Amino acid sequence: MRLLSICCLLVLAFFHYSEAIKECKCRPQHPQEAFCDDKTFVIKAKILSRKKVSGGPGSGRRVYKVKVLKDYKNTFDPIQGKEKIYTSSSHEPCGVYFRRKATYIISGYKSGADGKLTTSACSWSQKICTVTSFQKFALKTGLYKKNCQCKILDCTDGNCNPPTGENCVIKSNRNCYLKKNACVQKSTYGALQCGWKSNTCDPKPDHEVNKEVVYEPVDTEVPEHVYTSGEHVVHKLFNSLAEPEHFKGPEDKHIVIEPYTKDVYENIDHVRQKVVGF
Repeated sequence: MRLLSICCLLVLAFFHYSEAIKECKCRPQHPQEAFCDDKTFVIKAKILSRKKVSGGPGSGRRVYKVKVLKDYKNTFDPIQGKEKIYTSSSHEPCGVYFRRKATYIISGYKSGADGKLTTSACSWSQKICTVTSFQKFALKTGLYKKNCQCKILDCTDGNCNPPTGENCVIKSNRNCYLKKNACVQKSTYGALQCGWKSNTCDPKPDHEVNKEVVYEPVDTEVPEHVYTSGEHVVHKLFNSLAEPEHFKGPEDKHIVIEPYTKDVYENIDHVRQKVVGF
């Protein structure tokens, strides 16, 4: 009975969280956008504790105490040591939930006169174990931070202003662009020209999407047109100098029988296993 009650509570909590995300009116933020505002921060932090703010302004909000491991944005005055990060309560949309003792990339805004670190579901935050190799590369090399002059247009809903040379447009496959691409400057001469760093997220042409899959035998399989004899595996094309008498008969003309010719030995890299004594 107790187990059933726990399961019900978990289901209700998940339903409430899903509904809150749906009510949060914002699109996922591209990591590069997290860098390109004076009031934003981007850090790697370990979650130490979590509690609710009680009394006064912001009552009911969650506050996380974190240990800052890396500030990816501020070089001269980095955020460091132990800090507090604020977010909406669990009863409000756009609040973020972080697991204690876990490490995250967290972005957000510095709010108020005292510069409180604030984040929401609209900001880029990601558990460190889910950060892609491209995101790690972009963070380590400063790729995101160095290309803030380029702007990202998310047009997945079909509602966008006409792009200019300084824009990179997301028309579909948004998740790929967030995880595996960055908008970078393509030309250093004349007017600013920006584009995606790679075409890895481009939609595949129809002829590639519908491309017929060709079966290829696994390494342990031996195709019918290959003759196997002890430690020998030779294809007839690599024995073009073989005499007709080396064939068994009309039904086996695709098979090459020992002894092998000089031509085979000269192409030993085409033999799967080394010939004994060669």
